[in-house]
Amino acid sequence: MENQSSFKRVAAISAFISVPLALSSWVLVALAAGSDPDALANLTNVITLGPRAAGYIHLAWTVADTFGHSLLITPVVLYLWFWLKPRSPNFVTLFILSGFAYILVGLIGVSLLGGLVPSMMRDYAIASNTQKDVLYTIFQSVFNMLFYGTGPLAFLLAGIWWLGIGTVLRKERLILGVFTMVVGVLALIVWLEMNFRIEALTIFEVLQSFSSYIWLIWLGIVIWRQDEQHQHVIEAAMAD
Repeated sequence: MENQSSFKRVAAISAFISVPLALSSWVLVALAAGSDPDALANLTNVITLGPRAAGYIHLAWTVADTFGHSLLITPVVLYLWFWLKPRSPNFVTLFILSGFAYILVGLIGVSLLGGLVPSMMRDYAIASNTQKDVLYTIFQSVFNMLFYGTGPLAFLLAGIWWLGIGTVLRKERLILGVFTMVVGVLALIVWLEMNFRIEALTIFEVLQSFSSYIWLIWLGIVIWRQDEQHQHVIEAAMAD
Protein backbone atom coordinates (compact mmCIF):
# COMPACT_ATOMS: atom_id res chain seq x y z
CA MET A 1 0.00 0.00 0.00
CA GLU A 2 2.86 2.37 0.80
CA ASN A 3 4.40 1.68 -2.61
CA GLN A 4 1.07 2.43 -4.31
CA SER A 5 0.67 5.68 -2.36
CA SER A 6 4.16 6.71 -3.43
CA PHE A 7 3.36 6.02 -7.07
CA LYS A 8 0.12 8.00 -6.74
CA ARG A 9 2.13 11.00 -5.53
CA VAL A 10 4.66 10.56 -8.34
CA ALA A 11 1.87 10.49 -10.96
CA ALA A 12 0.15 13.56 -9.52
CA ILE A 13 3.36 15.58 -9.13
CA SER A 14 4.45 14.60 -12.66
CA ALA A 15 1.16 15.93 -13.99
CA PHE A 16 1.62 19.21 -12.11
CA ILE A 17 5.26 19.70 -13.17
CA SER A 18 4.63 18.80 -16.81
CA VAL A 19 2.39 21.83 -17.35
CA PRO A 20 4.85 24.67 -16.55
CA LEU A 21 7.53 22.82 -18.50
CA ALA A 22 5.24 22.44 -21.50
CA LEU A 23 4.29 26.11 -21.27
CA SER A 24 7.96 27.06 -21.13
CA SER A 25 8.45 25.51 -24.57
CA TRP A 26 6.02 28.08 -25.99
CA VAL A 27 7.89 30.87 -24.18
CA LEU A 28 11.28 29.67 -25.47
CA VAL A 29 10.05 29.50 -29.07
CA ALA A 30 8.57 33.00 -28.68
CA LEU A 31 11.92 34.26 -27.33
CA ALA A 32 13.67 32.66 -30.28
CA ALA A 33 11.29 34.34 -32.73
CA GLY A 34 11.73 37.74 -31.05
CA SER A 35 10.24 40.42 -33.25
CA ASP A 36 9.82 38.11 -36.25
CA PRO A 37 6.19 36.87 -36.19
CA ASP A 38 6.73 35.02 -39.49
CA ALA A 39 8.94 32.53 -37.66
CA LEU A 40 6.02 31.57 -35.41
CA ALA A 41 3.52 31.50 -38.27
CA ASN A 42 5.80 29.27 -40.35
CA LEU A 43 8.40 27.30 -38.39
CA THR A 44 10.45 26.59 -41.51
CA ASN A 45 11.61 30.21 -41.17
CA VAL A 46 13.32 29.61 -37.80
CA ILE A 47 16.56 28.76 -39.62
CA THR A 48 16.98 32.48 -40.33
CA LEU A 49 16.83 33.58 -36.67
CA GLY A 50 20.51 33.16 -35.78
CA PRO A 51 22.73 31.41 -33.18
CA ARG A 52 21.16 33.05 -30.12
CA ALA A 53 17.70 31.85 -31.14
CA ALA A 54 19.16 28.40 -31.78
CA GLY A 55 19.88 28.06 -28.05
CA TYR A 56 16.24 28.82 -27.21
CA ILE A 57 14.99 26.33 -29.80
CA HIS A 58 17.34 23.66 -28.47
CA LEU A 59 16.03 24.12 -24.92
CA ALA A 60 12.43 24.26 -26.12
CA TRP A 61 12.55 20.93 -27.92
CA THR A 62 15.17 18.85 -26.11
CA VAL A 63 14.21 19.88 -22.56
CA ALA A 64 10.80 21.59 -22.28
CA ASP A 65 8.98 19.52 -24.90
CA THR A 66 10.78 16.29 -24.05
CA PHE A 67 9.76 16.44 -20.40
CA GLY A 68 6.64 18.63 -20.47
CA HIS A 69 4.84 16.97 -23.37
CA SER A 70 6.22 13.44 -23.09
CA LEU A 71 8.32 11.94 -20.28
CA LEU A 72 6.46 13.45 -17.33
CA ILE A 73 3.14 12.26 -18.74
CA THR A 74 4.28 8.61 -18.62
CA PRO A 75 3.45 8.06 -14.91
CA VAL A 76 0.01 9.61 -15.51
CA VAL A 77 -0.74 7.20 -18.36
CA LEU A 78 0.44 4.25 -16.29
CA TYR A 79 -1.65 5.33 -13.31
CA LEU A 80 -4.75 5.61 -15.50
CA TRP A 81 -4.13 2.05 -16.69
CA PHE A 82 -3.98 0.68 -13.13
CA TRP A 83 -6.99 2.75 -12.10
CA LEU A 84 -9.33 2.06 -15.01
CA LYS A 85 -8.24 -1.43 -16.09
CA PRO A 86 -10.77 -3.23 -13.82
CA ARG A 87 -13.63 -1.45 -15.63
CA SER A 88 -12.71 -2.62 -19.13
CA PRO A 89 -9.33 -4.44 -19.27
CA ASN A 90 -9.03 -4.92 -23.03
CA PHE A 91 -10.25 -1.51 -24.19
CA VAL A 92 -8.37 0.38 -21.47
CA THR A 93 -5.16 -1.46 -22.38
CA LEU A 94 -5.70 -0.58 -26.06
CA PHE A 95 -6.24 3.10 -25.25
CA ILE A 96 -3.25 3.20 -22.88
CA LEU A 97 -1.03 1.64 -25.55
CA SER A 98 -2.10 4.50 -27.83
CA GLY A 99 -1.09 6.91 -25.06
CA PHE A 100 2.36 5.37 -24.74
CA ALA A 101 2.74 5.32 -28.55
CA TYR A 102 1.86 9.03 -28.62
CA ILE A 103 4.58 9.73 -26.06
CA LEU A 104 7.13 7.66 -28.00
CA VAL A 105 6.37 9.29 -31.36
CA GLY A 106 6.49 12.72 -29.73
CA LEU A 107 9.86 11.95 -28.16
CA ILE A 108 11.29 10.78 -31.48
CA GLY A 109 9.97 13.88 -33.24
CA VAL A 110 11.32 16.48 -30.79
CA SER A 111 14.63 14.62 -30.42
CA LEU A 112 15.21 14.65 -34.18
CA LEU A 113 14.13 18.29 -34.49
CA GLY A 114 16.20 19.28 -31.46
CA GLY A 115 19.27 17.68 -33.01
CA LEU A 116 18.71 19.08 -36.49
CA VAL A 117 17.28 22.58 -36.22
CA PRO A 118 19.70 24.44 -33.86
CA SER A 119 22.78 23.17 -35.69
CA MET A 120 21.38 24.19 -39.09
CA MET A 121 20.45 27.61 -37.66
CA ARG A 122 24.08 28.13 -36.60
CA ASP A 123 25.38 26.93 -39.99
CA TYR A 124 22.97 29.26 -41.80
CA ALA A 125 24.20 32.28 -39.83
CA ILE A 126 27.78 31.91 -41.11
CA ALA A 127 27.00 30.67 -44.62
CA SER A 128 27.45 32.64 -47.83
CA ASN A 129 24.36 33.83 -49.70
CA THR A 130 24.56 30.91 -52.12
CA GLN A 131 25.00 28.43 -49.28
CA LYS A 132 22.07 30.00 -47.45
CA ASP A 133 19.76 29.30 -50.38
CA VAL A 134 20.85 25.68 -50.44
CA LEU A 135 20.60 25.29 -46.64
CA TYR A 136 17.14 26.88 -46.58
CA THR A 137 15.86 24.51 -49.26
CA ILE A 138 17.31 21.47 -47.49
CA PHE A 139 15.99 22.68 -44.14
CA GLN A 140 12.46 23.12 -45.47
CA SER A 141 12.41 19.61 -46.91
CA VAL A 142 13.83 17.89 -43.82
CA PHE A 143 11.81 19.96 -41.36
CA ASN A 144 8.56 19.28 -43.17
CA MET A 145 9.39 15.58 -43.36
CA LEU A 146 9.95 15.38 -39.60
CA PHE A 147 7.31 17.85 -38.41
CA TYR A 148 4.52 16.71 -40.72
CA GLY A 149 5.62 13.09 -40.51
CA THR A 150 5.70 12.56 -36.76
CA GLY A 151 3.29 15.38 -35.83
CA PRO A 152 0.06 14.07 -37.39
CA LEU A 153 0.78 10.52 -36.19
CA ALA A 154 1.34 11.76 -32.63
CA PHE A 155 -1.95 13.67 -32.61
CA LEU A 156 -3.84 10.73 -34.09
CA LEU A 157 -2.54 8.44 -31.34
CA ALA A 158 -3.22 11.12 -28.71
CA GLY A 159 -6.78 11.54 -29.97
CA ILE A 160 -7.44 7.81 -29.73
CA TRP A 161 -5.97 7.77 -26.21
CA TRP A 162 -7.86 10.77 -24.82
CA LEU A 163 -11.16 9.99 -26.54
CA GLY A 164 -11.02 6.31 -25.60
CA ILE A 165 -9.86 6.71 -22.03
CA GLY A 166 -12.41 9.49 -21.53
CA THR A 167 -15.28 7.11 -22.31
CA VAL A 168 -14.11 4.88 -19.46
CA LEU A 169 -13.09 7.69 -17.10
CA ARG A 170 -16.52 9.35 -17.26
CA LYS A 171 -17.95 6.32 -15.41
CA GLU A 172 -15.67 7.26 -12.51
CA ARG A 173 -15.59 11.06 -12.89
CA LEU A 174 -18.33 12.25 -15.24
CA ILE A 175 -17.24 15.83 -15.95
CA LEU A 176 -13.52 14.98 -16.12
CA GLY A 177 -14.29 12.06 -18.42
CA VAL A 178 -16.32 14.23 -20.79
CA PHE A 179 -13.58 16.89 -20.78
CA THR A 180 -11.02 14.16 -21.57
CA MET A 181 -13.11 13.17 -24.58
CA VAL A 182 -13.20 16.83 -25.71
CA VAL A 183 -9.39 16.98 -25.51
CA GLY A 184 -9.30 13.82 -27.65
CA VAL A 185 -11.64 15.29 -30.27
CA LEU A 186 -9.46 18.43 -30.42
CA ALA A 187 -6.39 16.23 -30.94
CA LEU A 188 -8.11 14.48 -33.86
CA ILE A 189 -8.97 17.87 -35.38
CA VAL A 190 -5.29 18.82 -35.10
CA TRP A 191 -4.40 15.55 -36.82
CA LEU A 192 -6.79 16.48 -39.63
CA GLU A 193 -5.32 19.99 -39.85
CA MET A 194 -1.70 18.81 -39.94
CA ASN A 195 -2.26 15.79 -42.16
CA PHE A 196 -4.16 17.70 -44.84
CA ARG A 197 -2.57 21.12 -44.23
CA ILE A 198 -5.92 22.83 -43.53
CA GLU A 199 -4.78 26.29 -42.51
CA ALA A 200 -8.22 27.35 -41.23
CA LEU A 201 -7.94 24.73 -38.46
CA THR A 202 -4.54 25.90 -37.16
CA ILE A 203 -6.15 27.56 -34.12
CA PHE A 204 -7.08 24.10 -32.85
CA GLU A 205 -3.39 23.39 -32.16
CA VAL A 206 -3.44 26.10 -29.49
CA LEU A 207 -6.86 25.06 -28.15
CA GLN A 208 -5.81 21.42 -27.89
CA SER A 209 -2.52 22.22 -26.18
CA PHE A 210 -4.02 24.46 -23.52
CA SER A 211 -6.99 22.17 -22.91
CA SER A 212 -4.52 19.32 -22.36
CA TYR A 213 -2.71 21.45 -19.73
CA ILE A 214 -5.99 22.03 -17.91
CA TRP A 215 -6.69 18.30 -18.13
CA LEU A 216 -3.31 17.41 -16.61
CA ILE A 217 -3.76 19.78 -13.65
CA TRP A 218 -7.30 18.55 -13.10
CA LEU A 219 -6.30 14.89 -13.33
CA GLY A 220 -3.31 15.51 -11.05
CA ILE A 221 -5.64 16.90 -8.38
CA VAL A 222 -8.00 13.91 -8.76
CA ILE A 223 -5.11 11.44 -8.49
CA TRP A 224 -3.70 13.21 -5.43
CA ARG A 225 -7.08 13.05 -3.72
CA GLN A 226 -7.82 9.40 -4.55
CA ASP A 227 -9.41 7.84 -1.49
CA GLU A 228 -8.38 4.60 0.20
CA GLN A 229 -11.08 2.56 -1.54
CA HIS A 230 -9.73 3.49 -4.96
CA GLN A 231 -6.20 2.79 -3.77
CA HIS A 232 -7.16 -0.80 -2.92
CA VAL A 233 -8.58 -1.23 -6.43
CA ILE A 234 -5.46 0.20 -8.03
CA GLU A 235 -3.18 -1.88 -5.81
CA ALA A 236 -5.04 -5.03 -6.88
CA ALA A 237 -4.68 -4.02 -10.55
CA MET A 238 -0.93 -3.48 -10.12
CA ALA A 239 -0.62 -6.93 -8.55
CA ASP A 240 -2.26 -8.66 -11.56
